Amino acid sequence: MSATFKVAIENFARRGASGVLTTQLLSVAAMLVIAAGVMFGINLIDLRHDFDANRASSRIVEQLDDVEKYLMGVDLTVRGYALSGNDVFLDYRRLEMHKLMNAYSGLPLVAAVPQHQQSLERLRKAMRVRLNTLAELMRIAYSDRAALGQAIIDPDVRSTMREARAAISSMRSMEIARRDTMATEALDRARRNTLLAGAILALSFAFALVGLSLSLFGGRDQ
Repeated sequence: MSATFKVAIENFARRGASGVLTTQLLSVAAMLVIAAGVMFGINLIDLRHDFDANRASSRIVEQLDDVEKYLMGVDLTVRGYALSGNDVFLDYRRLEMHKLMNAYSGLPLVAAVPQHQQSLERLRKAMRVRLNTLAELMRIAYSDRAALGQAIIDPDVRSTMREARAAISSMRSMEIARRDTMATEALDRARRNTLLAGAILALSFAFALVGLSLSLFGGRDQ
């Protein structure tokens, strides 16, 4: 076998091996690009989920604020009627009670959070006690309005309002803390996923560069 023919055979084999390796490297690079794209897509989905969770948490806080606001509204209308005897406060009371019941019935979002189950039961109990107390105050108002003022300032009566507001305040603080924790975890997760996707993309670029280099220079005759 002549030396020239032998060199030609070696060059052909080298070009063939280089072509196979180039194809493999470019295939790996393409797969890594796809993987990076999937990671970015997952990150976007997670961010959307986290946004929805944050919005739901904000609605929970708003609903708790509404319950407290309308509960105080009912309380103030009872006090207003006790002080003035003006029947207009009875209309206001019915209006505030209607708002309170709508807000209170809108707490299924709270009930859906496992961490709130115990606090929600405390709130429901406190609300029942306070509403029963207000109903009793109005019964007194209809039968003996003069006794209503004394009943309102009774420490036992006032304590029911404090307990209801304390239950609401406790749940609100818990929910705000939970929302802050979710936001922090979401931010950390987004950063981690973005860094991972970027690293995969950089690795794919490196594989592609090596593959192209082999394609251009690896098969040249020596």
